[in-house]
Amino acid sequence: MMKRILLAVTGMSPQVVTETIYALHQEGNQIDEVEIITTKKGKEQAWLGLGVGTDNEKGQLARLVEDYNLPPITFNESSIKIVPDADGNLVDDARTVDDQYALADFITNRVRVLTEDNNTQIFASLAGGRKTMTFFLGYAMSLFGRKQDSLSHVLVDSDFEGVPDFFYPTPTDKMVRNRAGHAFNAKKANVQLTDIPFVRMREELPEAIINNGEAYCSTIEKMNLADEKPSLIVNYKTNTIIASGIAIDLPPAAFTFYTWFVDDSLSEGIGFPCPIENVPEEETSFINHCEGRGLYTEKIQSVLESENGISKRYFSERKTKVNSIFKSALGKRLASVYQIDKSGKYKGRNQFKISIDNENIQIETEESDIQRAIKLRAEEKNKFGI
Repeated sequence: MMKRILLAVTGMSPQVVTETIYALHQEGNQIDEVEIITTKKGKEQAWLGLGVGTDNEKGQLARLVEDYNLPPITFNESSIKIVPDADGNLVDDARTVDDQYALADFITNRVRVLTEDNNTQIFASLAGGRKTMTFFLGYAMSLFGRKQDSLSHVLVDSDFEGVPDFFYPTPTDKMVRNRAGHAFNAKKANVQLTDIPFVRMREELPEAIINNGEAYCSTIEKMNLADEKPSLIVNYKTNTIIASGIAIDLPPAAFTFYTWFVDDSLSEGIGFPCPIENVPEEETSFINHCEGRGLYTEKIQSVLESENGISKRYFSERKTKVNSIFKSALGKRLASVYQIDKSGKYKGRNQFKISIDNENIQIETEESDIQRAIKLRAEEKNKFGI
């Protein structure tokens, strides 16, 4: 069963939570769980208002559930997450630039974690909290949000805005007063939910970011790499490939197949046709590539002999494997720059090539500085168990 989670950022006005749940209920949507992202001061207000209430009375969330006979909603103190500052301390407020980055990382990662489970549906609310918090929540939803997730803002009649005692339209008469002492009937309040359309970019993200997370700024940098000039480094000393500064982990057979296309791009650049079923392609070009780059092995020889050349199965499987690895490492958009793609027809057969300008391809026969840097980062991560 799908778990429906309301995710909200709040400041000193936790009323947006009950207002949003009420509005969702009016639209026929029920919430199973509430999670709030806020500051230390915001947590105190949220727990006093929504959780335990005052004078030993029920909190406003429990009252809402009771008044409208809603299904139980999970909410406790651990449901309120406090954002950290740059030093990892729970904050009263985020004031410095570094604090803002820490806040961005926290919100982005929280959305990533909540969207890992396909059996959840996220209703994200931008109605409360500081502008930077709502921006980061909205952007995080754009990065990780799925088809079933939504983004909204709740609107309340001006008479009830900023009224401390107003949490939702009550089913019976209830007088509340604003800070000026003017009284209004909560029963007559009008609360509306505004759906906010957003671009879903989850399919564009590298799988490593979706599965493991990364700092907000680093994630944005990787997303923007597709707008920069391509850079493909092939190192035959280490049998590695680096695309846009990111190491691509290709197994030996996939590395050999992909670099066959790289060498073609550096020479004729016309690519290769996919063989016809049961009619293997002559392997001369492929063997010349393997021998010229020191990649020819007994395993490759055995495969070519058993297939009587390069078969359609071998060609298609290697192409699919290579493209899948690039997509996983770079994300859909950036991977498309480096993948082996159809370029046209050759004698009625689909022709494939990579389409990177030669000036953006670099061939190395010794370990490069960037390769050493990537290896050093990996060693540091292993050292600290990351």
